[in-house]
Amino acid sequence: MYEEDTRQAEPIEQNMDQIPEKPEKEGICYLMVDGSAVNTRQKGEKGSTWKENKLGMVFTREDLRTRKDGITQDIQKKEYGSYIGPAEEFKKYLLERAVRKGYGWNEKTILLSDGAAWIRNMGEELFPDALQIRDFYHVAEHLYSFGKYLFGGDEARYTPWAEELIGLLRESKPGEVLKRLEGYKDRKLPPGTVNPYTYMQHNRNKVDYGEYKRQGTI
Repeated sequence: MYEEDTRQAEPIEQNMDQIPEKPEKEGICYLMVDGSAVNTRQKGEKGSTWKENKLGMVFTREDLRTRKDGITQDIQKKEYGSYIGPAEEFKKYLLERAVRKGYGWNEKTILLSDGAAWIRNMGEELFPDALQIRDFYHVAEHLYSFGKYLFGGDEARYTPWAEELIGLLRESKPGEVLKRLEGYKDRKLPPGTVNPYTYMQHNRNKVDYGEYKRQGTI
């Protein structure tokens, strides 16, 4: 499978002219990208056996089916691109899958991610017309993790604190969330805990979930 994926992905960067300059149909092409550490059992230059598997999932609005509850959606058809190694190599696999699913032909392109620098940079390079949106569940996770740290693990206190901020994001009020978090912007945090003020400040124009919902983007 890897050899076949590589055979299809290799020429894609040399054939970018095949992508139309203007969309030919209404629709949305979705790209979801993330990375996950895997133990390869093979030591690298620094002696570690751990490497990051980069994964992209691509689908279109036509591939979505709304369930009976009218809210939850299933993805009926999707394409995956995966690579264990640097983003510079991974990007051709993602681009090939995106083109296969209609990137360039659909009116809009949405890139969903946690905001990692390598994803952001790759998105700006390969999909400059894409709207980059921070994955809602990653944002919620950061708020919950910080709340748990802030209130010493007291669930009765950190849960309503985090839910209130999440509710503001659902209502398209990222500015209000930033105001609530401003007092924590210089706080030193334990390893693995993201400073929510810094994160929100860097991603303020990518977390307007209420507006995305109204526009039918998500």
